[in-house]
Amino acid sequence: MTDPSITDWIGAISSALGVIVVVVGLLVAFKQLAAWRVEKRAVRRSEIAEELLIAAYNASDLLKSVRSRFDSIPIEKDKDKIFPLQRRYDRFSTNAEIFKSLRQAQFRSIAIIGNEEVDSAVNTLFKIRGEIMSTIEIYADFVRDDALSDLEADELVGYRKTMFGSYGETDELGQRQLKAVEEIDKGLRGIARLNGK
Repeated sequence: MTDPSITDWIGAISSALGVIVVVVGLLVAFKQLAAWRVEKRAVRRSEIAEELLIAAYNASDLLKSVRSRFDSIPIEKDKDKIFPLQRRYDRFSTNAEIFKSLRQAQFRSIAIIGNEEVDSAVNTLFKIRGEIMSTIEIYADFVRDDALSDLEADELVGYRKTMFGSYGETDELGQRQLKAVEEIDKGLRGIARLNGK
């Protein structure tokens, strides 16, 4: 016959071991849940960074397209001085989705990533778009009213520098655009590749 105190002692040890196993299991599960949350957050940040990078490059490509010095004009429109300006302006309208996607990606980035330099650089792209659109409108009004001769030479050159870009060192607007895209890339590339903070 077994001693009841030994049986009680074995029962107590078994109960204690059971509690320890449950506590260890809960700790392991909690740690796995925490690791899963960290991984899920990193993946979410990566997706948002990738989305904003793509949107910024698409917006920059559109700006380059609008500012391109080269444009084909149909023969029947070669005398229409407004046509090339209207066509450039219309590129913003027909590609409005590009800047809409950029703004949405920016908002997600602000909420999840929170990089002020990136946010500022995205705003620069929007400012450049606004400058180009305003300049096209103003210049078109002068062309429409045959008032180009009333413009001073430096004012006329300024409008043309805004509308047409070489993206060389002397293209101030183009350099601002390239710097903004570079800042966005620098701030997001590591996150997009899941190796940044």
